[in-house]
Amino acid sequence: MNSKHKVVLGGGAWVSDTHKRWGFEPDHSFIGEHYINLYRDMNMSDLVRGVREKIDPTYEGVQLKLSYQYYTLH
Repeated sequence: MNSKHKVVLGGGAWVSDTHKRWGFEPDHSFIGEHYINLYRDMNMSDLVRGVREKIDPTYEGVQLKLSYQYYTLH
C-alpha cells in the first residue's frame, strides 16, 4: 500500500529581519484551505503539478517555492 500524507498549502513570502533570521509572512489574500496528498513515490514534477492544480487560479504567474518544516520529537 502506498502511504500518503495530507498537507496544507499556504501562500506568502519568506523575509529576513534585521538579525538575518528568516520568517514566513502569510499572504492573507490567499483565501481558503488548500490541501494536497503527498505519496511516498511522488516525484517533484507530480508535486508541483498537484500544488498548481489546488491553488486558486488567481495565483497564476507567481513563483512557486516549496518549503517544509522538519518534524521534531518533543
